Amino acid sequence: MLCLQQTGCLLLQVLIGNNVPFDLPSALEQAAPLQPISISQQQIQQVTDFVIRRLEQVLVDGGASIEAVRAVLRQRGNSPALAAASVHQLQVCFRQYIHCTHDPLMKEIEEDLF
Repeated sequence: MLCLQQTGCLLLQVLIGNNVPFDLPSALEQAAPLQPISISQQQIQQVTDFVIRRLEQVLVDGGASIEAVRAVLRQRGNSPALAAASVHQLQVCFRQYIHCTHDPLMKEIEEDLF
């Protein structure tokens, strides 16, 4: 199992590091008929889920909050590079929001708007 986890993480690092647009389920669907054994839809889903779990771990290990990662993966988990970029953008937006809500000047400006 460790070898599979490492392979999954390496795959993700290549896809994310090179910003490769990649639809995981679609790629697995295309690869299935080329295998020497029959691959079922259930097995394709299991592999997809496995890689998405590895993606979650890679992103969290990279410093992203688990909440941001899980929120993004629900919508974009099938595309690792897009998911990683989305998590990064969400983290930046959240930090900006926190900064603005704790800045006394921003509070005064916001109160004057209402």
